Amino acid sequence: MLLAAVLAIALIWASGIGMIHVNWPRAGEGTVMTEKGFRDNKKSFYIDGGDEYGVVYDGPGFTLPAGVYRLKWTIETDADNLFRIVSSNGASIEPSEIAIPANTWTSYAEFELKEDADDLQILVDFEAGSKLQIQQLELRSCAFADQAWNLTFFVVALYLLYVAYSRGQLTEERRSALFVLGVTVVIASIPALKDNLYLGHDAQFNLARFKNLADGLTKGQIPVRAGGYSYEGYGAITSAFYPDIFLYIPALIMLSGASIQYAVHVLWIALHIFTAVSMYVCGKRIFDDASGGLCAAVLYTLAAYRLSDVYTRFAIGEALAMAFIPLFFLGLWEIAFGDRERWIVLVIGATGVFQSHLLATVICALAAVCFYLPLVGKIVRERRLTSLGKAVVSTVLVNLFFLVPFVMYSRQGIGADSILSLNSMNAFAPAQLFLLGRGQLDAAVTDGRMAMFSLEIGYPLIVGAVIGVKEALGGKGMKEKFVLLLGAMGAIFAFMTTELFPWDFVAAVTHTWSNFLQFPWRMLMIVDAVLALAAGFGYARVFGGKKDLAAVLVLMIAGFAVLPQLSSVAASKGCLAYGETITSKLMHREYTLPETDVRQTSDRGILSTGDVLVQDYQKDGTTITANVSAQTDASISFPLFGFDGYKATLDGMEIPWTLGENNRLTVSLAPDEGGELRVWFAGRTIWRVADGVSLAAIVVLALITLCGRRGEVVRRKKNE
Repeated sequence: MLLAAVLAIALIWASGIGMIHVNWPRAGEGTVMTEKGFRDNKKSFYIDGGDEYGVVYDGPGFTLPAGVYRLKWTIETDADNLFRIVSSNGASIEPSEIAIPANTWTSYAEFELKEDADDLQILVDFEAGSKLQIQQLELRSCAFADQAWNLTFFVVALYLLYVAYSRGQLTEERRSALFVLGVTVVIASIPALKDNLYLGHDAQFNLARFKNLADGLTKGQIPVRAGGYSYEGYGAITSAFYPDIFLYIPALIMLSGASIQYAVHVLWIALHIFTAVSMYVCGKRIFDDASGGLCAAVLYTLAAYRLSDVYTRFAIGEALAMAFIPLFFLGLWEIAFGDRERWIVLVIGATGVFQSHLLATVICALAAVCFYLPLVGKIVRERRLTSLGKAVVSTVLVNLFFLVPFVMYSRQGIGADSILSLNSMNAFAPAQLFLLGRGQLDAAVTDGRMAMFSLEIGYPLIVGAVIGVKEALGGKGMKEKFVLLLGAMGAIFAFMTTELFPWDFVAAVTHTWSNFLQFPWRMLMIVDAVLALAAGFGYARVFGGKKDLAAVLVLMIAGFAVLPQLSSVAASKGCLAYGETITSKLMHREYTLPETDVRQTSDRGILSTGDVLVQDYQKDGTTITANVSAQTDASISFPLFGFDGYKATLDGMEIPWTLGENNRLTVSLAPDEGGELRVWFAGRTIWRVADGVSLAAIVVLALITLCGRRGEVVRRKKNE
């Protein structure tokens, strides 16, 4: 079966059956590529009728990814005329001019975008003859591999189901869990089950991260730290500040030819799957009850704030972190209540959160303090402190590859000071917590302390947590104490999201460092996790022996509660149309060099001083090549931000570079100096040392885990 699956996947990709094109106009978009863009709002032009020569159409204004496109037209003209293809970012286009032959009717031609093109214009230039009548214009996109990936995922899913069935792993309990979790993931994925991509608040910034990551991978950077897409090709080092190890798979899917819409939707669906499974594993282990874990997984996956993170806010980092928070809490529980030798679970959870979002890591660290504070005596008395120390040290070593460049760049003055805001200004009214799946709120009925989108806990979570705490109050066991602790943490962190919390005092005590949090509502990440666990315990207890019924009813309640929010997103017109891509223009200056003016990145030309000749210039992301020769002292400034980590060579010999105007990377040449110049992002030696340490730590932890599992198997066999 494995061979059959491999052959099927190979056939899918070799045959090209999964490659699809987008054709404009699409259904419902008019009779021509776009109704806008025609001169004088008409499609027929006659010199005898008083019309003048010149551009008579300047559409469609799409931002398109690199690739080969086909232009098809039905135009009547009695002389040779011309299509001119241009873009606002000066993208390289071959050919950039296509002839419209006289006395033809329908014809087509292909052109290639060598790079993503902003605001693509296909200009119809009426320059000869007595008439030009445009009947039809059609544009076919480059081929996208979306359907090929769909078929690939289908084959892989069938194979995994076959393996599980043949090995007898699909027990009744697992089949039930698989069904409930599957339906939960489908509901959570509703806005992702379409072509167009909904653009949430941070979409532009995060989609640029995708593009930068893909660019860095094509240049051989492993791990990627710099990409050459953002700021109109000047590049960015967001990968050194926003961990993106979990974005490599969708980036590789993009590089295989899939659309950016498809890559993000795959990420969303995979994120929902992992979130559901991680919470299920966490709840089942802690409560030793599959029903409790299943209820917790449904509630957490369909939590209003988590889905707002994914879709409305487009906060990829936070959404990824929330997928690992259940494992983080499971690790905390193992050290405090469970098997202290499973401290590696905390390493996995903490690393997952850290490699997703740094602010989420800070919040989780605060949650860990709140979690362990009332348990200090227990941890010391039972000698569990050593396991916690192992977990902390191991987590630092595993993530050293990210920490070293992050600290180095931060010390150079690079950061996000431009987006600092007062937490007290972004805290909301307590009423916000008790809304129910409202989606976008009407501004006319909100006050200054009500957010305009779903930032509520959700009644399925609230009611379930209340039931869980009530049930826990009647017992004195370890599970009951744990649920009470979860309830208390949920209340504390929910309180911190509101204007009732003294955020101004916290800012004064922390010397404004707390303002990096920006939005107190981020605390809902913890609220959702702890209340989902408490609610899972509560619903499972209430339904007693009818455990399958508990999960199904919770799924119905949670699904109906969140459907208005998901429907609002799925039906929204604020989308990136299928086949198009995002612009590389960014107007914020987060994580740029000090004093950078991002408005000047529209100038993509070379600046030089002195008598210098630059030939065969090519720029490919973060890599530049050219043949240069100087007659006098000269300098050449390239459209590339000069971040630490770049190298420049002249005929293979390394030469120094400096920062020029607007922090451009600039090289200097002496009289009569010249040769083949190459500039690329090479990184730093100390980073590679840190990479090695992290890799070694991962290998050691893997060996410890493997040996531990073998030891458990041996002990189990002896007991039997």
